[in-house]
Amino acid sequence: MGIYLVYSIIMMSIQMGVRIFKLLVLQIIAPIPILSYVDPKSGKDGLFKKWYEMCFKTYLSLFMRLLALYFAIYIMLYIVV
Repeated sequence: MGIYLVYSIIMMSIQMGVRIFKLLVLQIIAPIPILSYVDPKSGKDGLFKKWYEMCFKTYLSLFMRLLALYFAIYIMLYIVV
């Protein structure tokens, strides 16, 4: 069980690292979608909307995983012990 727990924590850490890197890349390329928002044709369904949705989904996914990890640690430290 301990080996599975360590494996799960390592995999979750790698997945969170990937999401953090993805947010970093999205932040670096942010000026391009923001400038594309000026074009009336791409205002509603263009690059900005896709970029915004990707940022939102990645941000939400990252912090939901962090919340789950902290909740699991809280349960292990204060309720189980």
